[in-house]
Amino acid sequence: MIAVVTASTTRVCSHESSRGENMAEKHRTSRSDAEFLRFARFACVAASFASVTTIARAESRRAQDADGPTSLPPIDVAAPVRTPDQALQSDGSAADGYAASLISGVGPFTQRRILDTPLNVSVLSRELVDNLQVYTLTDLAKVSPFLQNYVPASYTDSASVTIRGFGTASFGSSSGVMQTQDGFKTLGSNVQDLEDKERVEVVTGVTGFLNGQNAPGGMINFVQKRPTATPLANVTLGAFNNSSGYVHGDFGGPVPGHPELGYRVNIVEQYGPTQISDQTINRQLVTAALDVHLGPDALWQIEAGYRNNLIHALEASWGAYYDTPNYPGAPDSSRDWSQKWTYNHKQIAHADTTLAVKLAPFLGSRTGFRFADQQSSFLATENDFVSADGAYDQTVWASDGFHTSSMSAYQYLDAKFDSFGAAHTLTVGVNGVSQNFTVPRNWWSEDTPYYPGASSVFAGPVYIAKPAYFNSVDASAQLRQTTQNFNLFIGDQIDITQYLTIMAGVTQATVKQYTYNPQTNARQSAYDRSAWVPAASILVKPTDWLSTYFSYLEGLDQGQIAPNNATNAGVVLPPTRSSSYEAGVKAKLGGALLTFNYFDTERGYAFTRFNGDGTRTLVQDGRERHNGVELGVSGKILEGLTLLGGVTIFDPRVSNATNAQLEGKRPWDVANHMVKFYAEYDLPWLAGLTMTGGVNHVGNFYSDIYNTLKVPAYTTFDLGLRYQTVLAGTPLIFRVNVNNVADTHYWLTDSYLGASRTAAFSVAAKF
Repeated sequence: MIAVVTASTTRVCSHESSRGENMAEKHRTSRSDAEFLRFARFACVAASFASVTTIARAESRRAQDADGPTSLPPIDVAAPVRTPDQALQSDGSAADGYAASLISGVGPFTQRRILDTPLNVSVLSRELVDNLQVYTLTDLAKVSPFLQNYVPASYTDSASVTIRGFGTASFGSSSGVMQTQDGFKTLGSNVQDLEDKERVEVVTGVTGFLNGQNAPGGMINFVQKRPTATPLANVTLGAFNNSSGYVHGDFGGPVPGHPELGYRVNIVEQYGPTQISDQTINRQLVTAALDVHLGPDALWQIEAGYRNNLIHALEASWGAYYDTPNYPGAPDSSRDWSQKWTYNHKQIAHADTTLAVKLAPFLGSRTGFRFADQQSSFLATENDFVSADGAYDQTVWASDGFHTSSMSAYQYLDAKFDSFGAAHTLTVGVNGVSQNFTVPRNWWSEDTPYYPGASSVFAGPVYIAKPAYFNSVDASAQLRQTTQNFNLFIGDQIDITQYLTIMAGVTQATVKQYTYNPQTNARQSAYDRSAWVPAASILVKPTDWLSTYFSYLEGLDQGQIAPNNATNAGVVLPPTRSSSYEAGVKAKLGGALLTFNYFDTERGYAFTRFNGDGTRTLVQDGRERHNGVELGVSGKILEGLTLLGGVTIFDPRVSNATNAQLEGKRPWDVANHMVKFYAEYDLPWLAGLTMTGGVNHVGNFYSDIYNTLKVPAYTTFDLGLRYQTVLAGTPLIFRVNVNNVADTHYWLTDSYLGASRTAAFSVAAKF
C-alpha cells in the first residue's frame, strides 16, 4: 500500500511540477490556474512527506521487531560516530535560552568554545529560527543587535545586512561583510534560505586574517544541517507572509543497517501572496547531505542543493535627488509602489564535499571543494523623489540571463605539540575562490515612464502597461567580471597556561579582479595585488566562565566596482588596507552568556559622487573610521524567562578626505546605534505555552554623503505564542508570530521601505 501511494503521488507531483515550470517560464498565470497549482502542489508535497515518514516509522518498527530487542549488537543500534557537526545540533536550544557555547570554526580554525574565541561571536540557532518562523537572514537580523538590515528579502531575496556600518555586496564587488557556508567563501551569492541551515554564526570585526580577502565589518557563516545521530522526521505546515502557503520536511539519521552512513534531507515549498498587495512568491528548496565514516579517524561529507525563487510584483527601491530638502514620511509598504509586471527570478544549484582525516595522534588534515551556479533575471523599478511633497520619477530596470558560477577550495593541516612548556595548535594551509559573472549583451536596460511630478506617495501608486521596450532580450552571454582570491595561511594558538592563550598568525592574501565590456568583450579594468595580513590576540581566562581578550587585525579590502549608471561604469577601484583593534569581555553567568566588546575599525572610503549634471561617478577619497561598543546577552535570565539581544553604539566618521565637505561626515545609510531584544516567557498556568515578543530599534541615518538628507530612526514590535503538546504519541508545536504589530510605516534604508505588519502560523510534527 505504501509503495502504491508513493508511486501515485510521484506521478501526480511530476505532472504538476512540469506544469508549474511552464507557467513560471511565462511569468504569468490566471487566478484559477494559480489556485489549482497552489493546492495541487501542497497536496503533492504533503502526501510525499506523509509517505516518507510512514515508511521511516515502519522501517524503524520492523528493525525493532525483527529478532527482538537484543538481536543486534549495541554498536548497530547506537548512534554512528559522533561528529563535530552533531555537537552543534543541541547547542543553543530553546531550553537553554538560545545561549550557544560553541562556534563551528573561525576561518581556518576548527570548532571551539565561544569563551575561547578572541572576537565578538554570536550564534542564531536552529530552534531560534524555527520559533521566529523566518527563512531569510534579513528577517532573522531583527533579533541580532549586531546586524542592520540593508535590503529586504521581498526585493532581491538576498541576505543583505551591515555589521558595524559595513555592508554586504554582490557579484564580487567590495564587501564589508564576508558570507561563508561551512567555511567556504560565497562571493556574490548572498542568497541563503534558512530551512536547511543548522545555525547562523556572526563574527564582528576585521576578518582578513581569517579569510584572506577582507571584510572589515565581519563574517556571517551559514552552517549546513548535517546527519543526526538518531532518526529524524519533522514536517511543518503553515502560512507565512500573511497568506502564502508553506510546507517543510526535514529528515535524517543513520542509514538502517549501515551505521557508518548518515543522511539529511530538507524539502521546502512556499507559494502564494505576500504582505505586499499583488505580490506573490513561488519558492522551492531541496538539499541533501551524506556523512560517510571511512573509519574512526576519517570522515567524508557530501552536500548538494537546489533552490528556486520567483517573486512577482517586486517591491520598488527608492532614492532622492540632492535638491530634495528631506525624505518624505514613509508610505504604506503593504501597497505595491512598483509595477505589477515586475519580477525577480533566481535559481541556484550547489554541491560541496569535505574530507577530514586524522593522519597521526598529533596531525590532522582537512580538505574541501565547493561549486555553485546561479541564474537570475529581473524587471525592477526605482522611484526617485524630486520634492519633499512626495513627487517622484519611476525608472524601470531590466536584465535577463545573469549567470554567476564560483568554485571554492581549501586544504589545511592541524598539528598539536608542546614547546617550551606551552601547548601549540598550529594550522597551516591554503584557501581560495574563483568566480565568473556572465551577462547578456544588452544586460542592462532602463527607461523612465514616469517624469518629475507624475506621481506622489500621498496620491498612491500609478500602474501602467509594460513598455514594449523590455520585451526583447539578447540572450548571447558575455563575460562581465572575473574575481579570484587565493590565500596562504599560518596561525598558531599557544596555550601558555590554562589562564593565558595567545593566537597569532599571518595570511598572504592575493586578490585579482577583471571587468569586461559586454558589448565589445574588451577588458575595462583590472588589478592583481598581494599583501601580508597579520593578526594577534591575547586571551585571558581567570575562570572557566569568564574570558577577556585584546586583538589587532588587518585586512586587504577588494576595490569596489563602478555601477552601470556611473560615468566610470565597470572600473575597479584599487584595493585598500583596513585595520581594527578589539577588546572584550565574555561571561557565562548561570544560564546566560554576556558579552561586551570595544572596537576601532578603519578602512578606505568609496562612494558615489553626484556631479551636478545628472551623472554620477564612483570615487575613493579618505578613510572611514568606525569605533564603538557592542553589548550582547542570550540565555535564561530567570526561571522560564529567556532574553536575547543587545545594543550596538558607534561613531562612524570620514577622515583624511581631499574633499573638505566630507570631513567628519557620517557614511550614508549607516545608523549609529541599534537596540534589539527578543524575550520568551513560559506561562506557568499551562505547560507548554510560551509567550514571545521583541523590539527592534535602529537609529537615524543619512541618504547622501554630505549628510543633508536625514532618514528618521524606527522602532517595531513583535508578538507571538508557541504551544508544545503531544497528540496520539506525536509531539506537536503550534506557532503564531505577528511582526510589526503596530503596522509602523518606516524607511528600512534610504532605498527600501520597512515591512508592514505580517503574520505567520505553523504546526510542526516530530515523528
